[in-house]
Amino acid sequence: MAGIVVGFSANPEEHVVFEGSLPEGVTARVNHDFYDVRGGGSSFNIHKAVAGAGIASMLFVPVGYSPDGKLDFNREQMDHILSGMSAIRLPLRDRHSSRATILCPVDGPGGRILAHKPPILQDRVPEAVEKICGHLRNQEPEFLVMTGIMEDELPLARTFIEHGKDGEGRMVFAPHASLVKSGKARELLPMANYLFLSAIESQELLGKGMTLQELQGFCREHGLELVSVSNGKRGLWIATPEDAFRIPELPFDGTIIDPTGAGDAVISGMLISFLKGHNSVRTAALQGAAHARLVCTKIGGSSVPSWDKVEQLADAVRSVVKFDTNGSFSTSP
Repeated sequence: MAGIVVGFSANPEEHVVFEGSLPEGVTARVNHDFYDVRGGGSSFNIHKAVAGAGIASMLFVPVGYSPDGKLDFNREQMDHILSGMSAIRLPLRDRHSSRATILCPVDGPGGRILAHKPPILQDRVPEAVEKICGHLRNQEPEFLVMTGIMEDELPLARTFIEHGKDGEGRMVFAPHASLVKSGKARELLPMANYLFLSAIESQELLGKGMTLQELQGFCREHGLELVSVSNGKRGLWIATPEDAFRIPELPFDGTIIDPTGAGDAVISGMLISFLKGHNSVRTAALQGAAHARLVCTKIGGSSVPSWDKVEQLADAVRSVVKFDTNGSFSTSP
C-alpha cells in the first residue's frame, strides 16, 4: 500500500550553466562542461524524496500521446528518469511529454526556468481517469498530493479528491501559480486539508502582506488543517487552527547552489515527518525546513538528501531556532 500518491507534475529537467547575465531575448554563452538532464517537476521531486525515505509512494505522470504514433520527442528522457520508480504513465499530452530547462549562472544560485508543458488532450481524460481509479482502488494512502496543478489537469485532480472522500487520506494541495491567478484554485480549497504556497502563489490568495494571526484566520475560514507559505531566505510561515509561527532561514554552513525545488522539499519533508510518527507540526515544519536547506546545496530539486541527514540538521539547529509567533510578513518574493 502506498503511504502517499502524487500527481501530476514530472518532467526531464535540463540544467545548463551559463556565463554572464541573461537579459530577455539574449542568449548567454553556455558552459558545455556542465549540461545535465535530471528528473524534475514538483510531483517527481516529492515522490523521489518520500520513496528515498523508505515510504511507499506512487506517482501519476501525464506523458505524450500521438494518434498517428509519431515519436514523443521527450519520452526517452521521461522514461529514463522514471525507470525503477513506481510511476503510472498517463498518455494525455498533445504529442510530446513535458520538459523544463533551468539556466543557472556559473557564479551563483538562481537562474531562469523555461518550461515546455504541452496541453492535456481532453478527449483522453476519461481513459486516464479510469486508469487512475484502477490503481487507487486498493490503495489507502495517508496523503494524496496534488502539486503543480494547472487548469487543464483539474479533471485528474478531482479523481484524487473523489478517492480521498472514500477514505481517510489527507488531501495536500500545492497549486501552480497560473491556477491560483485564474481563481480556479479556490474551487479546490474546500476539499483540501493541507495547503502549500510559494511567495508568488500566496500573493494571489493572501495579498502582499498579513500577520500570522490573519494567516491562521485564513486557515480556519477555509477549514484547512495546515497552511504553509515558503519564501526562501525570509523563512517559512505555518498556520494551523491551533498555532501560527514562522521559522527563519536555518543556520547552516553549506553553500546555496540551486534553490530549485526548495518548496517541494518543504512539502515532502513535512509529510515524511508526519509519516514517521512526528505528531508535532513544529517538529514537522523544522524538518521540512531542514530538508529544503539541504536540497539547495545540490543541483536540481530532485537531488534529495538522506533522511538521516535531515534529522541531524534539524536536531542540530533546534536549540537555536526561534519560532516567531508574532508580527506580520510580506508575501512578496
